[in-house]
Amino acid sequence: MTDRGKGAGAPRPHRPPRLTRGAVRLWAWVAGSLAFFTPWVALGLAPKPEARAAEAPGRERPHRPVIIVRRITRRVVIQDAPQSAPVMLAMVSVSRPKFAASSTPRRTSPPARAASANAAGTVSRESQKMLCRKRA
Repeated sequence: MTDRGKGAGAPRPHRPPRLTRGAVRLWAWVAGSLAFFTPWVALGLAPKPEARAAEAPGRERPHRPVIIVRRITRRVVIQDAPQSAPVMLAMVSVSRPKFAASSTPRRTSPPARAASANAAGTVSRESQKMLCRKRA
């Protein structure tokens, strides 16, 4: 399966030497710069339009109608800060009944708890509201 003409002693065809890494980078920079500046050169060499070149500075241009595509109107209203009602504080003294010292707390039904609390000198929520209204 080997070729007869290509043996161990047959000469190889001549191949040009490879470029060095620096030479390859140099050619890449040259090609990139050329690709970047080619459009700019083409635009610079293009002829100027005749309408702009023939226009004199003292000559008036024909009037063109102005078309407004979108008109935005903003209105700013400045107001003073709202005045809030003054805060009324009512100082209420609250005392708690003293229980007998025991390891477990005493449990009572909800109405009994409310009755014992009112008897101990606490003021109910409705009474606090009425006090605040009277002072205002």
